[in-house]
Amino acid sequence: MSDQLVADWTAMWNGKVELAEQLVTPGFAFHVGANLGVPAQDRHFATPADLAEFITQFRTQYTELEYAVVLGPVSDGRLSAFRWEARGGYGGNIERATAPVGTPFREFGVDMLVLDGDRIAEGYTLVDRIGVLTQLGAL
Repeated sequence: MSDQLVADWTAMWNGKVELAEQLVTPGFAFHVGANLGVPAQDRHFATPADLAEFITQFRTQYTELEYAVVLGPVSDGRLSAFRWEARGGYGGNIERATAPVGTPFREFGVDMLVLDGDRIAEGYTLVDRIGVLTQLGAL
């Protein structure tokens, strides 16, 4: 897997959702690891456009959300793993958070992407929810 593919994946999450069409396979599966008592989630997207719509909706929860790769990627040709950082403003959507809307936050996570041919067939992510919830006064 190329560094460019990871860069494009990151750009897609930064709002360039039109990249989904060239990046992911139909039937793309996105797996989010369990965290703070929230069970693991598996989402399947019938088309790349469905993933693009999900990302667009996801981004509305934050202001000025920006992802960057901070370590890696480490790739073996079919699998790529990397650590990312997200920075943005709190959008007011977290239960028990005491921070005002717009409060800046940083969040870290690790993504693993699995290729099928030259496109991403599966994505796995683990996110440091404790860190962001602490920053926003929800813990």
